[in-house]
Amino acid sequence: MTPALERLLVETVAELFLAYDSPVHRVTGHFTQSASSLAAPNLLVSALDVSGPPSEASIAKGRVLLLTSFDFLASCRPEGFTEVLSPTSARDWIYVRDWAKEITNQLVGRVLNHIGEAGLSLRASLPMLVNADAVHGQIAARRCPVLRFASGYHEVQLWFDVAVPSRIEQALATGARSRVITPGTMILLQERTRARVSERTAASFRPSERR
Repeated sequence: MTPALERLLVETVAELFLAYDSPVHRVTGHFTQSASSLAAPNLLVSALDVSGPPSEASIAKGRVLLLTSFDFLASCRPEGFTEVLSPTSARDWIYVRDWAKEITNQLVGRVLNHIGEAGLSLRASLPMLVNADAVHGQIAARRCPVLRFASGYHEVQLWFDVAVPSRIEQALATGARSRVITPGTMILLQERTRARVSERTAASFRPSERR
């Protein structure tokens, strides 16, 4: 993974969770919190596959894993959703599992949009949850380093195990250097993100519509 792709992933993760009032920061050392939420049976791992056009099918493909916890996802929800969720509730687990897949879909969609702007159109499969028995095997099969983030005692881990052509990596690096973000731009970006989130997901995850 090149520095440009890594920077894109870190920025995209931060922007996505900030839009849900759940800011995270990058963790590069040992996660020292004594009550890390990444423990079974609290663990949730969602995945999706990414593929490129037929002309580059052997180059641009791979899998993305997002590992987090029930507790973090229960606190990271669309605006207006204030109902307390409990890991002892089967109904709440159904909701949080669906939300884990939606968060993964949104995250990968944002990354692929940036890669598309750099000149490569990639497709993502529907997100799925990884069975608890298969989590360790899926992690071991990844050929990329894990990116780790924290929010309080919550931890989020991301594997973006997708190979992209070197020309796209170079384009991402050029774009990152030329992009200038002012404080005003950040505010506008956050507000646009909130608007898109409200329009696209709030209806699906509104408390009154849950079953």
